[in-house]
Amino acid sequence: MFGRKPKTPADKIFKEACELYKKNDYGKAAELFRQAADLGSAEAMSDMGLLYYLGQGVPQVKQYAIEWWTKAAEAGEMKAQHNLGTAYASGEGVRQDFETARKWYEKSAAQGYYKSQYSLYHIYAEGLGVPVDAAKAASYLRKAADQMYPKAEKELGMLYISGEGVEADQKMAEKYLKRAANHGEESAEEVLREIKDRCRGSVSPFPVPEPWPSPLSLSVCTWCSSPHRISLFCPVPIVPLSSSLLHSCSCLGRPATPDA
Repeated sequence: MFGRKPKTPADKIFKEACELYKKNDYGKAAELFRQAADLGSAEAMSDMGLLYYLGQGVPQVKQYAIEWWTKAAEAGEMKAQHNLGTAYASGEGVRQDFETARKWYEKSAAQGYYKSQYSLYHIYAEGLGVPVDAAKAASYLRKAADQMYPKAEKELGMLYISGEGVEADQKMAEKYLKRAANHGEESAEEVLREIKDRCRGSVSPFPVPEPWPSPLSLSVCTWCSSPHRISLFCPVPIVPLSSSLLHSCSCLGRPATPDA
């Protein structure tokens, strides 16, 4: 809304709520967000959900967060759809249900939301409520990476190393890893250093790891032809989907470097 005049009374109230939120005046911000939500603002509904999830200006009640996100998601607000999907994926405030999580992620991703595209990558890569589909996982990951989401850029680079869902390609791997590093993803820099060191033979080959309980637990490095640990190159994350993927307050907009 920056640089535009509010079009409706709800827009005006929402903008005022945003200013208060940015000043950390959560109590007054919550009052105005609720007013805007009652007037039909889907963004305000989404932010009411976030306030209840975090306990900012209102009691921390995750069930209320789910109710507000559901209202906003049904009204088509893509960030609420994403947060609702994440709640169902993690089981926070609601019974865990990957099918419902996927439904909301897909609605959000269809609107171009990069975090939902990234979450769907995990859904299909890990087989969460669906059969493992490496190609479909890679397709969603590429969409998020092409929006310059650092985590997606890094993991897409790793897919081009392992060849999971894409054809192994050193140049493409380095392209996305370098992009991720340039966008602040420090772990991408570590991967690039590992690649250079192992291709030069300056360090020993990757050790054979202990068995890992995952369908994508081991991959073979394109260059050194040795199996490697999931934590280094494999596209499947060690940490499952969690509330860390929640989107921040709508009025704050997307930061220059997206949050985790």
